[in-house]
This record gives sequence, C-alpha cells and structure tokens, in this order.
Amino acid sequence: MAEIQIKKEKSDSPVVYKMSNALWEEIQTRYSFQAPNPYQPKDFAEDWSGVWIAYDGETAVGSIALLPFEGEESELDLMFVSKNHRKQGIAEKLLATVESFATETGYTSIKLRAGEPQPEAIAFYKKMGFEPIPSFGKWKSDLTAVCFEKVLN
Repeated sequence: MAEIQIKKEKSDSPVVYKMSNALWEEIQTRYSFQAPNPYQPKDFAEDWSGVWIAYDGETAVGSIALLPFEGEESELDLMFVSKNHRKQGIAEKLLATVESFATETGYTSIKLRAGEPQPEAIAFYKKMGFEPIPSFGKWKSDLTAVCFEKVLN
C-alpha cells in the first residue's frame, strides 16, 4: 500500500461517481432494497461544501463529502472506504480532512446519518467523538436512521 493521499475533487468528476456508486451498492445490500443512486453533484459544488477522495497510489479507495445543513451546521455524506482498505486508518484521515475544512469554513458542527445495518460505522463515529442525536432534516421520517453530531472546536 502506498501512502494514502486525500484530494478534493470536483463533485461531478468520474472518480466521485465511482465512489458514490460503490457506497450506494453497499447501502442497498446492507439495507436490502434497490433504488437509483440519489447522489447529486450540485449539492457539493459550492465553496462551502466538497467531496474528498482517498487514493492509494492512483486507485480511489475512499470518499467523504460535506455540505451545509442549517446555519453553521454541516452534514457529512458519502463516507466510504473500499472493503480491501478498511481498518488501515483511511476513514480517520478522511474525517480529519473534512473536520479541518468544516472548521476553516466556519461550521460549528457536523451531523450525519448512519443506521443499524452499519454497526461498524456507528462504532467508528462514536469513537471519533460523535454523539447520538434525534433524527434531523430529511432523516426525521427514516425509521432506520441513527443520527450523530460532533461539535467542532
């Protein structure tokens, strides 16, 4: 494994679509449903949002995205690390990159949605300092949602 590099990519780049589709395939498998991928590049195209890709050499192995939620709150999205690259610190690097961007951009917190079919994600977010919160925004009516928030310093 080469040194993992994290790069901000344009939200409509092919590599972002590739990682979004990989995440969506896993979500559909874990949650046992089929639906079109809801990823919308325009949601991540502004200066106060973005998508970052983790690279092992030239190979994309992870992704993370951030977008505005309400006021100074942001929402995490597209968090994914390919199966062959998990448990190698890549998720931590991706999250640190987004937390740094969020702080520099003026966000005071990061919210996110996970779910019971994602026990590894839930454990990861708790380990990284995220606290459970009630479902928010578009997740309020999602009975599978397990939501978290981290207040930034």
